[in-house]
Amino acid sequence: MRRALKLIALAVLMLAICRATSAIHDAKVSADLARIWEQREAQRLEAVQAIRETEDADLKRLGLTD
Repeated sequence: MRRALKLIALAVLMLAICRATSAIHDAKVSADLARIWEQREAQRLEAVQAIRETEDADLKRLGLTD
């Protein structure tokens, strides 16, 4: 009986460790995805700005805007 209780306690401890490890991993992956999202958003905004500047320069060159 005592051995069974020890095995149950060990199993509960292992389950808790697995869940904690999973939570840590999930948090790390979430942080990585957030960082990647922010980088891509910054790159997108830079690209949009570059396109606008190019379009503005082309319109001025063609005399279609002031």
